[in-house]
Amino acid sequence: MSRNQYGPKTIAGPLAMTKLRNALVRLSPDLKVELRNVRINEQLQGCSGFVTNPATGKIAYVSTDCNLDPRLGDALYRTAEHTRDYRGGLNQFSSYVELPQAIVDMLAR
Repeated sequence: MSRNQYGPKTIAGPLAMTKLRNALVRLSPDLKVELRNVRINEQLQGCSGFVTNPATGKIAYVSTDCNLDPRLGDALYRTAEHTRDYRGGLNQFSSYVELPQAIVDMLAR
């Protein structure tokens, strides 16, 4: 992440699994993070997968695919009943910078 002179941090390009996993574990080390990079023609498009909070038993599905509608936000996240649940709860959108905290907050509720 780089710092923008006008405000919060920004992330250039797609958000890969390693960067997202590291940000999540920094906020809450006990999370179980199962993400995979999304590549189309060998080009990184983002990542998707599941994040589980063992303490609460809650699960979130996350997708940072850069092909999402930019008017909605950079990343999609929602609740899931299990790690094969790709339908899940209501879609929620976030910027890349706010995504790790939004996921941690959702899983803590």
